[in-house]
Amino acid sequence: MSEIYGEREGTYRMTNMVLQSQAGWGAIERVDKGKRVVRLVPASIDNDELTAWLIEAAIRYVGKPVSVPSLQSLPVLFPFSLTRPLAYVASNSPSLELRSEGPSNQFVALLGPI
Repeated sequence: MSEIYGEREGTYRMTNMVLQSQAGWGAIERVDKGKRVVRLVPASIDNDELTAWLIEAAIRYVGKPVSVPSLQSLPVLFPFSLTRPLAYVASNSPSLELRSEGPSNQFVALLGPI
């Protein structure tokens, strides 16, 4: 954060607050007296409606359709792990559309404008 926003006291404090919040949520753990951060096991999401909502939020964030295989690895979905079949969930969602480009390349897009 300091490389992007500079060596300022506010940058240090706000970054520390974000890390403390994520530690409180159980997403990360601070070790070595807070000098290192370890990512903990992501929370598994096995509900179709919640999975579809998270996919929609990720697509809105990215701003364009996302390939089904790359959905799970989007950094914006941290600290969640989507356990349901994503193509199936997207095809059953009223707000998502499953598009195919070629025999094995599927994308998830929003039905309306982004």
